[in-house]
Amino acid sequence: MASSSVSCLGVACTIECDDAEIVQQVVDAYPSCATDRTDGHRLRLERGADGSYALQVDGASVTHMATRSLAFAQLVWEINQLVVHAPTRYLLVHAAAAVRDRRAALIVGASGAGKSTLVAALAAAGWGYLTDEVSAIDLETGTVQPYPKPIALDRRSRLLLHVDAGPDIVAGHAPDEHAPDDAQVKRPIAVGTLGGYAGEAAPLSVIVMPSIAGAAPVEPITRAAAMMGIAEQCFNLAERGANGFSGLAALVRATTVAEIALGDLDHAVARLAAEVPSPGASGASGVNTSPPGASGASGVNTVEEFDGELVILDRASMRLHHLNAAAALVWHACDGASTLEEVVAALASATERERDEIRPEIAEAVEQLTARGLLGLW
Repeated sequence: MASSSVSCLGVACTIECDDAEIVQQVVDAYPSCATDRTDGHRLRLERGADGSYALQVDGASVTHMATRSLAFAQLVWEINQLVVHAPTRYLLVHAAAAVRDRRAALIVGASGAGKSTLVAALAAAGWGYLTDEVSAIDLETGTVQPYPKPIALDRRSRLLLHVDAGPDIVAGHAPDEHAPDDAQVKRPIAVGTLGGYAGEAAPLSVIVMPSIAGAAPVEPITRAAAMMGIAEQCFNLAERGANGFSGLAALVRATTVAEIALGDLDHAVARLAAEVPSPGASGASGVNTSPPGASGASGVNTVEEFDGELVILDRASMRLHHLNAAAALVWHACDGASTLEEVVAALASATERERDEIRPEIAEAVEQLTARGLLGLW
């Protein structure tokens, strides 16, 4: 029984398999994560007489895979799940990350947004690869930690990056002729086939939200939108609570934020390189680099302000709310002591509009805020 161990963000995993080829794939796919530790999780693969594989994690049967390539992909997925669910001091975000000039770019988005494709393209263009799918952020230092797991790419992305050599191309291993190669199936690709790894943590400089569609290569977004985007993709925000939420807000205020379109991947890579400030620079063109906002708490809510907009965390339900500048004005005016008419009068004076003109708008806003649990009943 062949075996090998890796340590990913401090989570040790020992892989055991009677197929030495799979164990070698793990060694090749996690080159900077090798460890002598054997006190962590145990992932055991056993090959059946029909060529299929049975997987156990810490002694519990998990699943069966028909082919070697599927068995390896499942191993990568299981290791990632163990990392995501392990206790940690880091904020874990569903994001990829890469380094240029010792500055990290965080690529945040839901599944299918293009994170893996973009970070693979950055690695191929000479950036240092930090991670894919799970980014560990140290909120105290503002750095992204290295977790150089294989990058999961579908067939279209592999073709774009010129790394398509069949369904089982991890670290140059031979294809599995029986493995399915549907266009939507993602294969774990060792970064060594694309570029190099970043060996140490790097300070976060840019947060980008990739978009498959879009006309402009790089478009500014508000910090509040960026805060919502990253907070919604956190794996362990509930565990980090209000302090983690406020720490994340401080980090968003200190970085460049932008949306990047992936219509032309080479152009997107070049434009992103231009947006990463050099060490010591204070900002970058074409993106939001506005001054910090404010933070605070109200009842069971933690409130972060960004240029007049609000992002509110309901700590009881862990729901997130984004209020634009107009809704934020109404929310601030509703102090719990003022009547609706007093709120109308205050906002009419602040906005230099007539009371009769804005009364319906404020009434509607109050109704919506109340329905979302952000205001008490009048």
